[in-house]
Amino acid sequence: MTNPKHKKEEKPRVQKMNSYVHEVLSPVINEFLENEKGLTTVTHCEVSYDLKWVKVYISVFGNEPMHILELLNKNIYELQGKLNDKLQTKVFPKIQLYVDDTPAFADEITRYIEDLKKNDQF
Repeated sequence: MTNPKHKKEEKPRVQKMNSYVHEVLSPVINEFLENEKGLTTVTHCEVSYDLKWVKVYISVFGNEPMHILELLNKNIYELQGKLNDKLQTKVFPKIQLYVDDTPAFADEITRYIEDLKKNDQF
């Protein structure tokens, strides 16, 4: 998935790497969090053009997002190792974890629209 804020067209190798990193890290992160309550998903990954960095966005439901982010960051070297083991490239992108606030923002907008409808302002 691409970031709508990003104006440039992604190169095919970056697109492939985004998909592959997502495919690799999703089950690894789920494995780390299997004893935690709630649901955590990898929403998307953004690999830099030079393939040195990857921003991994997670969405958390039923648990505190910052708690999950801290837990994953404590295990970042193990996550990085598992990603590096799967990649067959010269350069291994360094993982950066972020909480994706898109679902929370969408929920806020939905509640705002519902409030407007209730007050006949929509």
